[in-house]
Amino acid sequence: MNMHEQDLKQIDQLVAELYASISFKVGDKPDLKKMTSLFSTNAQMKNENESQRLEVKPQEFAEIYQEQIDKGAVNCFIESEIWGETQIFGNIAHRFSTYEARFDPDAEEPFCKGVNSIQFTKQQGVWRVVSMIWNDESEQLQIPSQYLCDSV
Repeated sequence: MNMHEQDLKQIDQLVAELYASISFKVGDKPDLKKMTSLFSTNAQMKNENESQRLEVKPQEFAEIYQEQIDKGAVNCFIESEIWGETQIFGNIAHRFSTYEARFDPDAEEPFCKGVNSIQFTKQQGVWRVVSMIWNDESEQLQIPSQYLCDSV
């Protein structure tokens, strides 16, 4: 396996861990400590949905998310990647990652789909997330077909 293939494999694993860390079933908890560990120092997370705009550090996101869980507003959340494409140049990388989210793991249809734009940097041989920006699909904003094909 060449270096590019190794980097792609590491980033694929990092993205899988990111989705897994925020997902949890009824009676379980998300692994928010794991989630924050996947980000580099001074990383940013940004929600670009018109009604929910938010820009925070990963630790702040984890605190907000935990508050929602503690209040009972969220008792199950499953988010998974349904398509992704990574581009790498040296020690930087970018992934467009189409996701779907469910409040019920048995639901036939997700309650939302959207696209994450995730930027990475390789620090001392380890890939870390430096920023993540997302936007949910809506009636006015449909996910283009090129971000839905060749499911992961």
